Amino acid sequence: KGQFQIAAQVTDGVLDYAEGWPRIENIRADLLFERDRMEITGRSGRILGASIANVRVAIPSLSASHPVLTVNGSAEGPTEEFLAYVRRSPVRGMIDGLTDPFRADGRGRLQLRLDLPLDDLARTRVAGEYRLAGGSVTVDPRLPPIARVQGRVNFPESTLTVNDVRGEFIGGPVTISGGSQPPAGVAVVARGETTVQGIRALVDHPWLERLQGGAPYSATVSVKGGQPQVSFESSLRGVAINLPPPLGKAAADTLPLRVDLHPAADRDRIALGVGTIVATEFHRVRRGDAMVVQRTGVLLGPVPGESPRVPERAGTNIQGTLRAFDLERWRPLLAGGGGDGEASFDLRVGTLDLFGKRLNEAKIRGATENTGWNLNIAAQELQGDVSYRAEGR
Repeated sequence: KGQFQIAAQVTDGVLDYAEGWPRIENIRADLLFERDRMEITGRSGRILGASIANVRVAIPSLSASHPVLTVNGSAEGPTEEFLAYVRRSPVRGMIDGLTDPFRADGRGRLQLRLDLPLDDLARTRVAGEYRLAGGSVTVDPRLPPIARVQGRVNFPESTLTVNDVRGEFIGGPVTISGGSQPPAGVAVVARGETTVQGIRALVDHPWLERLQGGAPYSATVSVKGGQPQVSFESSLRGVAINLPPPLGKAAADTLPLRVDLHPAADRDRIALGVGTIVATEFHRVRRGDAMVVQRTGVLLGPVPGESPRVPERAGTNIQGTLRAFDLERWRPLLAGGGGDGEASFDLRVGTLDLFGKRLNEAKIRGATENTGWNLNIAAQELQGDVSYRAEGR
């Protein structure tokens, strides 16, 4: 009787261990066949652009009725290369493509274990941990990067778990947690503090000049069925808003804000709500490197379940009900509009201040254009049409 054994050393080898998984290249390793067991002990190698070390690849029994290939090892390199590994491996399907739009700089370290049933790769199990060691991560090109990211991302039993990852985002510290939630999809939640200056990285609007302070927020990035969504919520406690009623408030007051972003390739849809005051929906398209508002719906005084009506063509549609509105104070702030096309409005206002007059139970219909606006007003005090034209036009 004897013992079957083959031992060899491998230099600049390539291991294509399973279909669909990025192969390991530039391998320096020891190869061993002993009885019906195969084992590769790697001293070094590369997967995509990341250096790997201490890799062990084994098939405990080549004669088993259902042989399993196991891969254990560690890798260190640019975080962007690890994102590329996820995008080009079956891990992408396990997390519903969550990281597809992610971009990163900085470096990190990966500990990984794969169990690959060779006759049924769909039952592959992935477990490991990735340590983020600084740098920045951008989760969507429409959003600013999360800077100085530190923490761990775990993927036990072919799921994804993010626990206590920390960084800096829109002007303040942020903590990130979450993961995959089969069959609901994948959701990652960020909680932090932001400042008005930090918000400018998200959207730069002239009205921000009238805001001061900072506030806590939560943001959720979720993917279900391959469809991403970004949600942002804040009480705005700590932010003073120097705008006319009904949007003005002191820093100590709360005013619930929610923003939902539904991105697509060259367009997106943004829904924004401010308490029970206003709900808006923006449809944007890409022009060059910028996203430009094309169509906007605004609903004042929304009730639960009610949504803004977005015009079919470029422009803005404003509808709804207000208890009071001072047009004289708002007119300078509304000049210039927002987006392409003209604006139309159909409003009911309990008390309307207009050109030094106060009107009660007013119904207003009208439209704006480049040179001014036209109104039809029906109130207790008067009925008629009002036109405004900019000087010199």
